[in-house]
Amino acid sequence: MMSHDPQEIRLGKVVKVSLEEGLPEPVEMGASISELRFKGWPKLAWLTVICVVVINVVFSHLPRDPSLGPLDAGVTGHMLEMQAKYLVGVGQMVDGKTTGQLYDQAAGFNTGPVGNRLSFVVVAGELAGPQEALVQLEELERAVSFHNRKLTEVEASLIGTLKKLYADYDNESWSGVSLSEVERSQIRQCLGWCGSLALIPQESPDQDARRDVMKPALWTVGIVLAAFFALTVGFLFGLAISIMFFIFAFTKRLRLRLVAGSSARNIYLETFGVWLVLHLLLGIAAGFFATPENSLYLQLAAFACTLLAILWPRLRGVSWSQVKNEIGLFRGGRPWIELVVGFLGYISLIPFLVLNILLLFIMLSLMSLFTGGEIDSFASPQMPAHPIVQWVAEGSWVEWTLIFLVACVAAPIVEEIMFRGLLYRYFRDFSAAWRLMLSIAFSASISSFIFAVIHPQGFLAVPALSTLAAGFCLLREWRGSLIAPMVAHGLNNAVVTTLLILLMST
Repeated sequence: MMSHDPQEIRLGKVVKVSLEEGLPEPVEMGASISELRFKGWPKLAWLTVICVVVINVVFSHLPRDPSLGPLDAGVTGHMLEMQAKYLVGVGQMVDGKTTGQLYDQAAGFNTGPVGNRLSFVVVAGELAGPQEALVQLEELERAVSFHNRKLTEVEASLIGTLKKLYADYDNESWSGVSLSEVERSQIRQCLGWCGSLALIPQESPDQDARRDVMKPALWTVGIVLAAFFALTVGFLFGLAISIMFFIFAFTKRLRLRLVAGSSARNIYLETFGVWLVLHLLLGIAAGFFATPENSLYLQLAAFACTLLAILWPRLRGVSWSQVKNEIGLFRGGRPWIELVVGFLGYISLIPFLVLNILLLFIMLSLMSLFTGGEIDSFASPQMPAHPIVQWVAEGSWVEWTLIFLVACVAAPIVEEIMFRGLLYRYFRDFSAAWRLMLSIAFSASISSFIFAVIHPQGFLAVPALSTLAAGFCLLREWRGSLIAPMVAHGLNNAVVTTLLILLMST
């Protein structure tokens, strides 16, 4: 393949670099250094970035109000219901001894608001029998009294109703004759699928209704097993690809196409700061005008509008040709190669994601160990989950289609432009005089950490999100263009979103 030698301005002098044919030139030939220098306002930009990141982190991680009743399930409630379906579904497939072990695992989510704990009571009744459900109801009342927690009218009513229901089951009255139709309706409305499960026990005379209520649980188990199989296959292939990648990297057989040393680096930092401000303000505005019917649409429209920040470099005098070339908005030599590299790049990240999943379980175990397994807090437990979980759980196929398009197309484009195109580029330009590997490691680490902490999944998800972002940075470094990291990012979101829709649509 033929090559040519474009010029680049780096540290006040002209440097020769070799790029593949079809890749853009970082700057126009013959341009003078003075014409290409943009001083910018880096201190103000950094102050803006830090302030907005801190505000975003604080507000997205505020604890939920423990006074909220079981009707306000939110993201945590949907996640716990999904866990309940899985445990109950597995419980139908195994023997009694294994069921006891499952119940021990279920005890981990007997925490948080009263509504969550009442769902656990139902799982206890399913896996360990009605007597255990009654025991857990008594434990809940003791915890409420010990912590001076005042029950709402709905919560107190639900506890009393479940007591009557499980007392009937304990007396082998499997139809729950003590409950009125109003009480049954309240259980279904407040506890969702768990409420339906409570009203139709395994020994129910209406076995057709029992099979119907168990279908979501068995479907959940099937999806989880299929996902585990796919994850295992992806882990093996990803491990092989990662090993080959590192071999090529250490033998210097990879040609890195990102050429650092842009004169507009401070303008790119300013642009990232402008995007963060737009993201914050438009998100607040969307929340202010949101209703249950339009909340999703407003939030998504606000996110799309944040892409207007890309106009900032032009307003600051940087030519569009320089901007698009330096932040990776070009197709590369052969676009289909970029697509393949993006796909393989995502597969290569799967082993590292598996390690992060194991790390997450270790972190959760340590948190439980240090707290002594206490369940003295009625605030929603911290779980690494995105608000999109609630949109998926409560949406229809119309909302699912919109969510899929935004999560798998719009988000990868916007976030790759801002984080790998602008922020990572800034750090690489800032550290261009360092050793290459040190510059790449520094730039990927800082930009990936910022990427992770501003996401709403919580601090427990930071290692996994940072790992993904670092992988996208390496793809950007290797290919120069943003196509490969956009593809990898889109594939990751597509996998997660598809899995959520399958699990939440039961």
